[in-house]
Amino acid sequence: MRVIIIGAGQAAATCAFKLREHGFDGAITLLGEERVHPYQRPPLSKKYLNGIAPIEDLFIRPCESYDEAKISVRLSTRVERVDIANKRVHTEVGDSLPYDKLVFATGSRARPLATLPSSDHMNVLTFRDLQDADALANYLLAGKRMVIIGGGYIGLEIAAVARTSGMEVAIIERADRILQRVACKETSDFVRHFHCKRGVRVYEGTEVTHYEVSDRRVTHVRLQSGEILESDVLVVGIGIIPNVELAAEAGLTLNLDAINVDRRCQTSADAAYAIGDCTSFEFQGRQIRLESVQNALEQADTVARDIIGLPAEYAPKPWFWSDQYNYKIQITGLSFDHDNVISRITPDGSSASFWYFNGDKLQAVDSINDPRAFMLSKKLIGKVIPNKAGLSDINEDLKCLLT
Repeated sequence: MRVIIIGAGQAAATCAFKLREHGFDGAITLLGEERVHPYQRPPLSKKYLNGIAPIEDLFIRPCESYDEAKISVRLSTRVERVDIANKRVHTEVGDSLPYDKLVFATGSRARPLATLPSSDHMNVLTFRDLQDADALANYLLAGKRMVIIGGGYIGLEIAAVARTSGMEVAIIERADRILQRVACKETSDFVRHFHCKRGVRVYEGTEVTHYEVSDRRVTHVRLQSGEILESDVLVVGIGIIPNVELAAEAGLTLNLDAINVDRRCQTSADAAYAIGDCTSFEFQGRQIRLESVQNALEQADTVARDIIGLPAEYAPKPWFWSDQYNYKIQITGLSFDHDNVISRITPDGSSASFWYFNGDKLQAVDSINDPRAFMLSKKLIGKVIPNKAGLSDINEDLKCLLT
């Protein structure tokens, strides 16, 4: 049996090695557009960008591991077309590769500013891959000025690294508050406070009305208020776009602009799966996309199991994390159904946790420098917490309240 995996990121590499771990002895081929072996993306905006971790520390497996596991990795290879009917993958250089099982692990790309193409401006950068990180690292110089469009986690992580490097940093968020799409107001307030305390200027509920450009560089941005910000580098962090063009052209069903998959991560085509950021699926009665390492790893294992005939059904328990300065933010669950939030903050503000409830049922938790809250909450998402009112008292023992 021949398995082709389109993509060479964390989901793709994990799927390939899981196939081997579960006993698959057929041919496995990874097709990746980047020039390097599969690596972890989350540390790019954390440990790699600030110089703590070299690229070797980011590799999912040592490069020689692929040869040892008889996994063929074809780097700098762009797939041009997928022929679902004849089970063939066509590359840009003219290769036609047959498969028995196909896995789309095509990931996602950074959403650009439609009014300001980065290809036309030398100091306008998005942030998604190793090349983006290397480009941005050239600007991390004390005294330089960075403007970030977007107050989500990626923008905030980059702001933390830039500010630690001595840059002047401004974040511009068009929504009423940072993190509005993914977190409660209480979490937004806590995160905003520690950024502002370190000198980051945070502009919320506003947009850029004009970009001043000179020699293909954005030198100033004008806000709706009329305030003008100088910029040595402008970073765009306004979300991602799933890479679904190949799947769409092959006739696969999309949902939420992503490849629709079932609980086995099977697409609408026989013998074709999809995993990672490029997918959407039903979860608790609604269609969602999960942009997380957890999703990539667990979907990859689900597909590997299904291909070789082991019982496989993806039942996610979402978790995420973000590192900003000396704060580690760990998130469990999804907060879309909550109707009340209980805050638990230490007097000195060094740690906090925010507990999302629907009635008395725990929906999600944002833990900030509170690993105990994170570990306990992972076991309790979806359960009723009778003593939830006591969570706001930092002197109350957390474990006693939750058990």
